[in-house]
Amino acid sequence: MDHASILRRTDTPRGSGRQVRLGLVIDAWEQPRWISDALREAVTTGVMTVGAVLLTRTSTGPNRGAPASRPQPIPSLLERLYRAADRARFHPDEGLFAPTSLRPLAAEARTVPLHIGDASSPPTIAAPSPLEEGPLDVILNLSGHVETSALAGLAACGAVAFALGETDQQGGGAFGLGEVLRGDPVIRVRLQRWPGMGRPPNTAVATVTNTHPFSVGRTRDIAARHATTLLARLGRSLAKEMDDAEARTALDAPDTNVERPAARPPRTPLALLRLTGRYARYLLRGRATRDQWVLAYHRGAEGGATPSLPERDPSRYREIVPSRDRFWADPFPVRVDGRDFLLFEELLFAEGIGHLSVIEVGPDGPVGEPTTVLQRPFHLSYPFTFEYGGELYLLPEMALEGRLELYRAVRAPFEWVLDRVILQGAMLLDATLAEIDGRWWMFACEYREELKPWTDLLLFHADSPFGPWIPHPRNPVVSDVRSARPAGRLFRDGGMWIRPAQDCSRTYGGAITLRRITTLTTTDYHEEPVGHVAADSPPGTSGPHTLNVHRGLSALDLKRRIRR
Repeated sequence: MDHASILRRTDTPRGSGRQVRLGLVIDAWEQPRWISDALREAVTTGVMTVGAVLLTRTSTGPNRGAPASRPQPIPSLLERLYRAADRARFHPDEGLFAPTSLRPLAAEARTVPLHIGDASSPPTIAAPSPLEEGPLDVILNLSGHVETSALAGLAACGAVAFALGETDQQGGGAFGLGEVLRGDPVIRVRLQRWPGMGRPPNTAVATVTNTHPFSVGRTRDIAARHATTLLARLGRSLAKEMDDAEARTALDAPDTNVERPAARPPRTPLALLRLTGRYARYLLRGRATRDQWVLAYHRGAEGGATPSLPERDPSRYREIVPSRDRFWADPFPVRVDGRDFLLFEELLFAEGIGHLSVIEVGPDGPVGEPTTVLQRPFHLSYPFTFEYGGELYLLPEMALEGRLELYRAVRAPFEWVLDRVILQGAMLLDATLAEIDGRWWMFACEYREELKPWTDLLLFHADSPFGPWIPHPRNPVVSDVRSARPAGRLFRDGGMWIRPAQDCSRTYGGAITLRRITTLTTTDYHEEPVGHVAADSPPGTSGPHTLNVHRGLSALDLKRRIRR
């Protein structure tokens, strides 16, 4: 079984096995490949089945091509030159937008015309109606000729349409251009939902991911790839919530956070020239310097009022700086026999593969040099440690190996032996465990090829840290580059659990956002922001992307630019 099946094995509600019946509204069978990929994931994972295909027709016959009511602006000469340079330099995957037939994914569905009248009359379905063979649960509008709101009455849960970036529907137009020209660090992709006729729309599922700082083509690639996951997520959500009256009310609630259309993209020669200048500065900076992570610690009063809370002001930390040929990151403090240590990732630039090391932190600072404690033929990082049953355990990240290995200390913190594999077939990043109210929870980001590895947070639960681990039915419980990827141990503040998360909007590990968990059950999860930890001095410093505390010793990491 592949890792995607393991991570998403809660595709249909227990006991019902229900598939969501989807109706497609299309102008033609050929759609951009990313839309075909989205439908394929929803169908092949079993969460949806295509129940009907409604092919739009006007009074003059079948529709072909883009609707006349939505003409595309003619790009300026400078825009055309930029797009040519974009293709030559950044090589965007134009295949994502190549026409691809949806017929193989809807082979068993009835296809009937959907007649479109004028603006004053709703679209009508030709007889015999596919709804006579069974009601549709939701409509996916892929047509450029009919408004999604006019289709909401054709299915029990209304109608949905893709919205990528600043566009209104299905990723049309030049989405991504305004974000890149303005220097926006993120782009939002979503399925907007109209729950019923005359009812306001909401966002059914969404992902916030990174833009490419210089390439519109690559930004479009990133947005489209992340959009391919949305339809399956919608299917899982609807399958679990359609028959729950309280949940349905929540699903149908207006979305007060729906982003309003942004101002007209700055498609001006000046904006393109500024973009060119930003890229030139980036190239010069990259040739002369590179990123280096350094460790930092703060020793608070162990017997004080809040020894279990981390220090949140990076300026109060003392740095531990490695030599210029390596970086140190992901510090986790532990105490052994009254001595404090930091376990951390060490990576030599010449090797490009991380291993785990440890350094002692005494009352006056570091004691001696770091010692390597765990090295494998593959990359290791994020040395998450915890105590259980009187033993000290280490759970390092090894995402590309497709498993989670748990190590036990035999001479802490210097010697570790493999205790067991607690999850197989899962490509997880920065797995973070916490025992909350007698149950064990695992927070981790999912690694999926060609997707940003800090976008989707998965949640698992188990009776013990040894498993078996059960995927949460709402996975991913967070889909946002600004707050998904774990950044250290959870801690309690004022009786509430706080989850440190990476803010990777502007750069990987650019800062930490603190998230208060407001709901944590085996069926639901919610969190809210309560703080932000960011370093801004000296100039060029960013981070942290890890924050931990143990018995008054706080530790974090900072990213600096150093000369090559």
